[in-house]
Amino acid sequence: MAQILKFFDAEHEYVVGDKKIPAVSEILRFLSREMYSSISQYTLDNAADRGKRVHKACEVLDKYGEAEIEKDIEPYIKAYIQFRKDIAPEWTRIEYACYVDNDTLTAAGTLDRYGKVKGGQAIVDLKTTATVHKPYVGAQLNGYKLIAEANGLKVDALYCLHLRKDGTYKLLEMPVDDTVFKACYTLHKLFEKKERKKK
Repeated sequence: MAQILKFFDAEHEYVVGDKKIPAVSEILRFLSREMYSSISQYTLDNAADRGKRVHKACEVLDKYGEAEIEKDIEPYIKAYIQFRKDIAPEWTRIEYACYVDNDTLTAAGTLDRYGKVKGGQAIVDLKTTATVHKPYVGAQLNGYKLIAEANGLKVDALYCLHLRKDGTYKLLEMPVDDTVFKACYTLHKLFEKKERKKK
């Protein structure tokens, strides 16, 4: 029987039993440092807070058909509503936390959305940042794909849904290519071994 995956939001930690399962974002830290090192912590914190609130509002909207939203995130929610009207996705998983723990991969993540998009089964990641860093988002989505498939979900396509502050959206299809994610995972495992040796 599969063990229950617990997520601790404050630490952004996934735990199964007493074992910590590295998040996709933790595995990709080598890449995110390169991508975001020039951006101030204040800007990053503000973006993270806004992203969290937009995610929550979109989740409530998808689950209950309506959501109370703060004024500053209204354009992002309008963009999401427009996306739903235009594309008519059929979600079967919303904010779905899952993990894999086997000989080749130990990782966890939360799929923002999974379901039918443009006729195929897809993972969709919602982004509210001013710019989408495609190498990072592509690696992130491919990491999610590996985890999703290990949990029996078929994945035909990977999308980044970029919700923008002007109330528009862009649906970006990302290539199915896990090379960058796997390279980061190799580095992650090397650093993990190094940390164990220190103890």
